[in-house]
Amino acid sequence: MNKYIALSLLITSSTFMHGMELSLLIINPAFKHTMESESSFLTSLFSWSSSDQTPQESALITDLRKNKKKFDKKLTKRYCFIYNGYVPSPCDLLGYCYYPKTFNPLHLLKNLDPSMLEQWHKAQLYDYSSLGAAMLSKHTSIEQKRNFIKTLMTKYDFKPTLKDIGLAQLVLYDGISAEYKKIFLHLLHTRTGISWSALPKEIRTHIAQYMIQLFKKDFWLLPETASDNLLK
Repeated sequence: MNKYIALSLLITSSTFMHGMELSLLIINPAFKHTMESESSFLTSLFSWSSSDQTPQESALITDLRKNKKKFDKKLTKRYCFIYNGYVPSPCDLLGYCYYPKTFNPLHLLKNLDPSMLEQWHKAQLYDYSSLGAAMLSKHTSIEQKRNFIKTLMTKYDFKPTLKDIGLAQLVLYDGISAEYKKIFLHLLHTRTGISWSALPKEIRTHIAQYMIQLFKKDFWLLPETASDNLLK
């Protein structure tokens, strides 16, 4: 059975609801703080952006999508140079990660001078780093992107910027089907005419957090050690 279909059955099960209530009684303070931070993020990600009952993209998603379009357009138009003696611009460095099958950036990094690596770490375009470019990399699957990004971060010490993290959030959001986006809206907001509103807010939030963890397994591009940034 598809895990998301199974999830739909679970979250309507009274046994599951009882388990959720019990789990709330044994949450330690640190985890509770994380839950509250995540709840704030999720509420912004899945929000009603109009005064009627028709769900639309939240202001957060609209802004993330606008920034992505600008970044992607710049990388697509920029021709990246690579030859001996050429000093690449920040855009070139990001471009190597945008077209990994053309430029093989991991091979370049393997033999890179430390001073050049530092320059690559600092290179940004519209406040995105090479990690953001890797998230949009051409002709690569999501699993290839994830492995590429993990290598950049763990082996070569690249750090995501806030814009990179926002882009990862957008990729995650876009990976969630419209049907499940509506479920998140009803779980996280009171503006709903269905039975979700009868559940305590803590229970609905906990279900939403459980759901987002399932989707992150398929669509979250940053290593788990960077996942905490999702909550800030």
